Amino acid sequence: MLFRLMLGFVLLIYGPVAAQDALAPAQGQALLAALPKSVVTRLQRAPGRIVEDAATMIAGLGGPGGLDPGGIAAFVALERAEARTYEMRQMLAADLDNDGAVAAAELAQRIAVESPRAGGCLQLAFLAADADGNGQVDMGELRGHAALRALKTLSDARAADLAALMRFDLDGDGLLTLAEVTAGVAAVLAASEAGKAGEESEKDA
Repeated sequence: MLFRLMLGFVLLIYGPVAAQDALAPAQGQALLAALPKSVVTRLQRAPGRIVEDAATMIAGLGGPGGLDPGGIAAFVALERAEARTYEMRQMLAADLDNDGAVAAAELAQRIAVESPRAGGCLQLAFLAADADGNGQVDMGELRGHAALRALKTLSDARAADLAALMRFDLDGDGLLTLAEVTAGVAAVLAASEAGKAGEESEKDA
């Protein structure tokens, strides 16, 4: 029942695109088997998010024919760069003497003009970034801290899941289109529902 509702959601929101290229059941089963388990689990829980992820990358980084693996890699790099930039900007706002490092005294002055929540976040970031515990965050420590935060924002596992969306390249031309993704997602949900129904029938037999 849950898979039926999810399939209905995909078809309701993206139906005009998906209906154009409806896949045969065997193709849905093949896609289900080819996709990483993590992608299948996410697709079953939130199919609309998978389609939206693909649509964002296709619209922003896809060419006239669709999105290639390089576009997905660029999306990952851009998201991580944005996370690193945000983290460094927040900390460098406390570099009051512009020497490229943030001392505990400088941080205290910055925290004094922030809200309690923002100040607490800055304090935690400072403690995490101060790798040698000397009460000062230098540029090397800040860059390292920002890089770790970027990986938490978009992990290697998440990057691999995004790259796996190329499995929805149904015509094998190396380019991913929104029509292929919506048709593929609907087919995988249908295959998941069929598989679950089969398992229930075996239990009842």
